Amino acid sequence: MRNLYEVLGVEKNASADDIKKNYRNLAMKFHPDVNREKGAEEKFKELSNAYEVLSDPNKRSQYDMNGTVGNNRFQNGQQNQGKPYSTVMDDIFSQFFGGDRRRQVIKGDTILAYANITFDQVLKGCDTSIKFLRKTICEKCKGKNICPHCNGSGSRTIHGMQMVVQSSCHACNGTGYISINCDECQGGFKEAKEDIVYMPIPPGVETGMRFLRQGYGELSTHPQGIAGDLIVVIQVVDHPIFKRLPVGDILLEYPLNYADLVLGKEVEVPTLEGKLKLNIPSGTQMGSIFRFQGSGLPIYNQGSTIYQRGDLIVQVGIEVPTEIDDEYREVLIKLKELDNQKPLSNKRQTIDNLGE
Repeated sequence: MRNLYEVLGVEKNASADDIKKNYRNLAMKFHPDVNREKGAEEKFKELSNAYEVLSDPNKRSQYDMNGTVGNNRFQNGQQNQGKPYSTVMDDIFSQFFGGDRRRQVIKGDTILAYANITFDQVLKGCDTSIKFLRKTICEKCKGKNICPHCNGSGSRTIHGMQMVVQSSCHACNGTGYISINCDECQGGFKEAKEDIVYMPIPPGVETGMRFLRQGYGELSTHPQGIAGDLIVVIQVVDHPIFKRLPVGDILLEYPLNYADLVLGKEVEVPTLEGKLKLNIPSGTQMGSIFRFQGSGLPIYNQGSTIYQRGDLIVQVGIEVPTEIDDEYREVLIKLKELDNQKPLSNKRQTIDNLGE
């Protein structure tokens, strides 16, 4: 199956308006009632399937994370009832045949909010409060008035000699209501006020994941309108000592001194849930890796309460002292003399011989 963004000819970060615009243009080009060429109908179905997913914030979020949506119904050309692209299709039919097929339902704008999540919350999941700003509707004018051109019907009827033609009202764009001037607001809305919604965050979330709360977006001033949606974008805060890796793994860089690597040592390393003992064998090389299976972060698993966990990866290094006393210096000089008496390792000989 082709990438849905490629099908509509847009980038992955395209706005909803750009996606709608490209779909409109392509759908008009390949609509079976206009384009009789072979393959046009299949192309139109492919475009419609892509727009069904990318025009819906929730489905788009699922597709961006998983490459699929639900039971993949959008792949085989079958459509759900109440297609999200019906608004665009009505516009297309209006341009082809004149008039709207239905009365528009005006939805409020989408609000984008961000949730800062810690490693501990990624590990266990959490219920968090999301604060965001939402505009209020003017109490004086309500932001609307019945359209005088269609009396609120949203359509106009023209009676001819032999036919009756019904078309969308151009004054209100088929909504039945027009905006009115008000000295207390701008377009029916007043200043934005802080709102709050409580939202469960499942374990394993990653930065950039989006979660949808329907009906928590901007309000609509139209009586038939509904509130828009709230999209919550996850931002995982960096941990002071652990670095997140793909597939739930986390990295801990653990510093040791030269003697510990040469002689070996048992140490206790921190994890997200306490400490674990780690045996450093004698002769361990700098950069060596030790793995604790299942001690990493959960792997996000949509629609399930069973979470696999990644691993804790411990990478050892050398901590070089920046200040030493005379006694320590004498010991290092003696150690250096002993090292110089030892034959070079095969790796060191190979490096030294390069370029000769």
